[in-house]
Amino acid sequence: MKTFAAGLLLLAALLVSGCKGGGEAAVIGKWKGEIKMPENQKDDPAAKFAEAFASMLNMDLEMKEDHTYKMVVMIISMEGNWSMSGNTVTLTPKTIMGLTPEEFKKEQEKKNPNAGTLSKNEDMDKPMTLTLAGDGKSMTASDPSGKGNLVFSKKS
Repeated sequence: MKTFAAGLLLLAALLVSGCKGGGEAAVIGKWKGEIKMPENQKDDPAAKFAEAFASMLNMDLEMKEDHTYKMVVMIISMEGNWSMSGNTVTLTPKTIMGLTPEEFKKEQEKKNPNAGTLSKNEDMDKPMTLTLAGDGKSMTASDPSGKGNLVFSKKS
């Protein structure tokens, strides 16, 4: 009877640990990002140019077990917390180049008040939502405007 009870406890522990860390375990590690254009724009010269330019950007994402992340796009680093619900992963930024998102925006506006998207970007402090693929090998942030998706592929 003791052996049976011990076996049940072991089975319960395995089930609980498997349910708790299964999806999240797939997210932890290093990812490489790239911009992918929608299929219906593959022949558009402007879309091809944008995709070629985006391929020159170095985008790395590291997801850590303690639910923090670090993303580096070229020389801009962003750090924050991540959470997961089902196959949806949410990245919530806390710092951009060591500054809070608000401080970063102010600094960029001071340096160049007429600058384009980087200093005027209202979305820098908003969470990014990624969808984890069923095989756990990629995560995609879809662009609501349909101009392209940010796809991260698992490195390790």
